[in-house]
Amino acid sequence: MCKTRIQEEIEALMSLYHLGKAPLSYALGFGEVTITRYLQGSTPHPDYAQVIHNALCDIDYMMDLVNKNHEKMGPAFKKAINRCLTLKSQFSCSKEILQVISYLFYKLEELTPMQLESYLYFIQAYSYPQPLFHEHCEAWNQGVIYPDVYHLFSTFPFRVQDDMRYKIIEDAYLDLDENKKEYIDEILNTFSRYPLKTLITLTKTGPWKNNYKEGEITIISAEDIQNYFKRH
Repeated sequence: MCKTRIQEEIEALMSLYHLGKAPLSYALGFGEVTITRYLQGSTPHPDYAQVIHNALCDIDYMMDLVNKNHEKMGPAFKKAINRCLTLKSQFSCSKEILQVISYLFYKLEELTPMQLESYLYFIQAYSYPQPLFHEHCEAWNQGVIYPDVYHLFSTFPFRVQDDMRYKIIEDAYLDLDENKKEYIDEILNTFSRYPLKTLITLTKTGPWKNNYKEGEITIISAEDIQNYFKRH
């Protein structure tokens, strides 16, 4: 029997936060057996379904619930709050860049780490003076790198969607407005035709070239990127 979306989200929450059915029920502010009933096939009230979805997609939201309901959770509270803190430290990127990343995976399904970095660079570069996100990038030997993105996905398997943590950002792209989606589509239509080697070569022009120093990691300023891409 196929699992419902709500069952998949519950199982993801249990895995992400190392919680059993009853502790998760308490963490979310539900009764002790509520999660068990949903896993057995009961349909949740829309308000409860929204709580489950929000808890999965928003670490801060889940952390607030865990803190609010800590007395009911007993020993499971410490485990859950530690997982909240761990996940929050891993997902240190802004929600804006995570929305863009979510959309890239939605459109392309599979991305190598350097494809992801390169697409993010061109998406940011051509969107100045109103960039879609404000993370800084750095000139590494490999090319242009967004360090928070690099460190996050370096802990994922090759196929990012196989990691349960992907559920946190899977639907983030839904908060992008249509103009931003259309803009990202234009960038992908231009650059997704290139093989990875060419894509990386294209990032190693202008701003990267002006800032790269062998053996060092240097920040590429927004001004450098904006000034260069105004002319290209």
